[in-house]
Amino acid sequence: MPKITKPKTYADYKTAKTRTKLYKINDGNGLSLYVRPSGQKSWFFDYSFGGKRSSIKIGYFDTMSLRDARQKRDELRMRLLEGQSPKASSDQEGVLTFKHITEEWLSKQQWVDGHLKRIRGFFCNHIFPTIGSLAIDEVTGKNIMDIANRLIDQNKANSAKDAIQRCGAVFEYAIDMDFCNMNPARNRGQSIKRPSVNHRPSLRKEQIPKFLEKLQNYKGREFIQLGLFLMMSTFVRPSELRCATWDEFDLNKAEWSIPKERMKMKRDHIVPLSKQVLSALKRLQSVTRGSDYLFPSINSAHKPISDVTFLKALKIMGYIGDKKIVAHGFRHTASTILHEQGFDSLHIERQLAHVDKDKIRGTYNSADYLPQRREMMQWYSDFIGK
Repeated sequence: MPKITKPKTYADYKTAKTRTKLYKINDGNGLSLYVRPSGQKSWFFDYSFGGKRSSIKIGYFDTMSLRDARQKRDELRMRLLEGQSPKASSDQEGVLTFKHITEEWLSKQQWVDGHLKRIRGFFCNHIFPTIGSLAIDEVTGKNIMDIANRLIDQNKANSAKDAIQRCGAVFEYAIDMDFCNMNPARNRGQSIKRPSVNHRPSLRKEQIPKFLEKLQNYKGREFIQLGLFLMMSTFVRPSELRCATWDEFDLNKAEWSIPKERMKMKRDHIVPLSKQVLSALKRLQSVTRGSDYLFPSINSAHKPISDVTFLKALKIMGYIGDKKIVAHGFRHTASTILHEQGFDSLHIERQLAHVDKDKIRGTYNSADYLPQRREMMQWYSDFIGK
């Protein structure tokens, strides 16, 4: 005599406790509630089609009632009777797709808006068209390599490596959250070689005197001239200087404290200010008096200048074509010179607001090595101005 499953109530599922391993509660006729160690509860339809056992997620317990789950089960059972696979249904709102998990993973990253936009754009352009609509546990290693190989065919080896790494990060998150059990991107693409790094166009050490001469003769607005000097001297990221406000500066302590909300890696950062930088800041105060921003927009004192203003100034100075440099390139210039002069790499990397990939050494404090960094920053200002 076939086993008869006693109908359960909403309360039976509501009070279901978590365990150390995933388990399921059978509701009957293929419907089950899967309870994960994380506490997440999901409705699944277990079935047999073409001689193979399979299952499909049809919704979350928190957002799909028991009645709706049973109704969805009955709809899928009807598809089976009609000889159709439930997974062929276009109405799979309960399926946990790779795109769904990626969006959840992105929402938990503490990145500045611009960086987040770029990463999301990368997924939309290169990854989602291939695997975005697939259930997270249906993505295969071959799917991942298809994406990578397509990018390699476009001479984008770096992007191919990035695609594998970013997919891998999403799958590691999915595993942590009990959404799937394996990472198909793991150990993939090891044979892909990244091309040599092309740093952003930047000044070489011997070009600095000529640059300062051109900057001195710059005929544009003085606060832009001062901004380029500050960019070169502090080697912060362009957005960190462009959107700087005066309340971040303590001129008496000779420190600029950039809040984590404005940093790429979402970590507070301190920039020691050299004597030359302090002098430039005091001049800048008199030039842009009346705005909270160091570099207010021409159209509104309540907004910063646009992200192309410094680049346009560099072009006006003649840095175009084969002589091109960009504002971000000042970071590479400073890093190269400081390393050549034998400054401690840890101090340089901290000043560049880079975080050590080693998780132990990467524990970050904005005041780390501050005395050493202060000495280094003064040396650098003296060096470029000599």
